Amino acid sequence: MLCTDCCWRPAHIERSFRKAQALGFVPYAAARDLDKMVVNVGHAPA
Repeated sequence: MLCTDCCWRPAHIERSFRKAQALGFVPYAAARDLDKMVVNVGHAPA
């Protein structure tokens, strides 16, 4: 399951990724419109 969060501060992105992964979700954080995918530093897709 994809978990999308709109945040841009690195600490918030880290927290969002940790929580989503702990629940078995695939995390994604965006600080812009969702018409483009961005890769968050340290969280390249696997």
